[in-house]
Amino acid sequence: MAGHVSQRELLAGGAAIAVLFNGLVIGLTPWLSIPLAVVTYTAIVLLRPRPIPDATVEEAHRQHLALQEAIANAEAIRVLHTRIANPAAHEQVGRILNRIAQVMAVMLEDGALAAMPLFNDRLLAPVRALLTEYVRLSSREISSAQELLEKTETHDLPRIERAIETFYERLHRSHIVDLATLSEVLDINLDSIATTSSRRFTP
Repeated sequence: MAGHVSQRELLAGGAAIAVLFNGLVIGLTPWLSIPLAVVTYTAIVLLRPRPIPDATVEEAHRQHLALQEAIANAEAIRVLHTRIANPAAHEQVGRILNRIAQVMAVMLEDGALAAMPLFNDRLLAPVRALLTEYVRLSSREISSAQELLEKTETHDLPRIERAIETFYERLHRSHIVDLATLSEVLDINLDSIATTSSRRFTP
């Protein structure tokens, strides 16, 4: 039982961190974000524990670590964003940051944390590394680095934005399929009702 409670506390901690991060991203004050995070943690910890298979525990732990790393990488990117002098690059990284926050919020809301390691390892971590070098070189006005800086601004950042946009779209793929299916069912039901009503009220 102790192991199960520990795992629940681990997941609760990850959820609380995510709530705090997303609250700050959307502009909530720390005095509001912190209580929300505390309430989230308490609510999850107080849920009745259930037996969890070892494989599920390991996967949940991996997802929790990925969530923590993703939050740290997103925060680092936010700090780097404030140091970008090029107006176009600054604006584009701002859009990327907004979409990052939306992706993480969707994964948490839909319980799709299985995608978190992929999102962090393949997107957030490389983006953080790229922007770290970009900001370092651009702030030092190194003439030999201009070509690389321009490539980052005109090639790399647009590709990053498209990749995160694609990731965001794919997160909603199942919902799109569900909506399309429900729409078709609704059409069939409405057609059936219309046909039945027409027969019933025809003299």
